[in-house]
Amino acid sequence: MTHFIRAYLRASTNEQDAQRARGSLDRFAHEHGVVICNYYAENESGAHLKRPELFRLLADSRPSDILLVEDIDRLSRLASTEWENLKGIIRKREVRVVAVNVPTTWQHLSPIQNEFDARMFGAINDMLLDMLAAIARRDYEQRRERQKQGIEKAKTAGKYRGRMVDLERYNAINRLLASGSSWNVVQKTIKCSRSTISSAIKYSSLAISAPCTDPEAESKKSVAIIIWVHVENGSKFTRGKKSSTRENYMDASNKLPGPKIERDRNSDYDSVCRQYRSKRTNRRNSG
Repeated sequence: MTHFIRAYLRASTNEQDAQRARGSLDRFAHEHGVVICNYYAENESGAHLKRPELFRLLADSRPSDILLVEDIDRLSRLASTEWENLKGIIRKREVRVVAVNVPTTWQHLSPIQNEFDARMFGAINDMLLDMLAAIARRDYEQRRERQKQGIEKAKTAGKYRGRMVDLERYNAINRLLASGSSWNVVQKTIKCSRSTISSAIKYSSLAISAPCTDPEAESKKSVAIIIWVHVENGSKFTRGKKSSTRENYMDASNKLPGPKIERDRNSDYDSVCRQYRSKRTNRRNSG
């Protein structure tokens, strides 16, 4: 039976490389005589279900397709309730999970077995996936707790400065937003998440409101300025278009009964339009 193998690659932050595991997935597929038909990579936290590429993979999948991951923690660091929701979606789509680091899942790449073997391996894999997902979640929570403890200790010692801000990246995001680009365009151009865009906006607003005491930092700031200019009719910015339209109105108006309009280049555009509309209305009413 031919399997459609869909590889899922994930990294937690934009600074990490989501494509890192692609080589090992390719080697695994080659060793087992299968071909990966598509790759779905994203930089999103495994502790949340907000993962567009994962759900695009599931939407593209058909029954018996394979969801290939390097390890279960690439698929889930979810809390229990969210993990059950994700499992329910995978089960509903009849997609089978194969993890490179979980050998019992490899049997999904083998020819169809008898019913007994299929049920036994299915039960074993379900149990292992639940265990590994729980371990991945515990690892996530422990790292968060240790990070929190380290921050509190650094704050107590007066050494904590917070996460370093990528000013160049934030400035690029804010320049694009100031030019009228949408968040989707910014995401594709800068290759960042929506949370990064939100952080850049917040940082920009804080930087504007806070006084700067460092002249060198002040000189490096980039500022986007939008200037609104009132343009009078007949100026050099509108003269060509207005003039052409005015002459068209003159020609159309002079074909109607009533006083003729002199072809004067200095004729007021709005006045010409009003005369034309008035003559057209009179003709319609008289007819």
